[in-house]
Amino acid sequence: IQVTMEPDTVEASIEQLDDYLELFFEDTIEPKVQSSRRILLLILDYSNLEYILNHDTFLNTLTRTLSEDHKKSMELSINLLAGFYVLSNYEQFHDLLMTNKVGDTTMKIIEYQVQRFDMRMNDYQDKERIVKQQTDPKKRKQLEAELDKDLKKFNKLIFKQDKLFFVCFNLLLNLANDFRIEKKMVKRNIVAYLVRMMERNSGDLLVACLYFLKKLSIISENKDQMVQEGIIDRMPRFFK
Repeated sequence: IQVTMEPDTVEASIEQLDDYLELFFEDTIEPKVQSSRRILLLILDYSNLEYILNHDTFLNTLTRTLSEDHKKSMELSINLLAGFYVLSNYEQFHDLLMTNKVGDTTMKIIEYQVQRFDMRMNDYQDKERIVKQQTDPKKRKQLEAELDKDLKKFNKLIFKQDKLFFVCFNLLLNLANDFRIEKKMVKRNIVAYLVRMMERNSGDLLVACLYFLKKLSIISENKDQMVQEGIIDRMPRFFK
């Protein structure tokens, strides 16, 4: 699996790494987003990894920013998590990632985004019911137009969440190479979150989550929980 930046004019230099890290201490979110793009570019360059590995404050600064600001910007979250995912492909980074609570923060982000989706879905369904109950043609047309706008916003959220969940679960999958870490994830309800992802339509996300579920299903207790969470009901769509 590869992580690639979208076409952009952003450039990055390892010599300016400390300057990029300083931007994460700004009060506003945009400098942090801009810096996260450059940080991801640096991480994607294999020749920078040794320098990053030995940097005193690199991971601590990024994880602190992710923990504090993930609710403020999806792009910031995706960039930082994508960077952590790339690093998680190298075992020498695993201890550093766990020491800096990257796994813990990632689980919290998944939980938050699932709750966010549920709230938006409930809100949309409530508005949909109101539209159906409206008998005045003029008012109904107005409500339908507003509902259409809400649906477009909701779909944009889903699109961004799919990208976020993709890097989250691939990152956690790499960290779960350590069975002790995998057990902690199971206690944090990762099985339920993975089963929830079977409702999504992103092919990349579905493949990643199915692979993770396959890995977890080796343990009978995990397999039982998958059944309890309704995985069987979610499978037929993949065989049509």
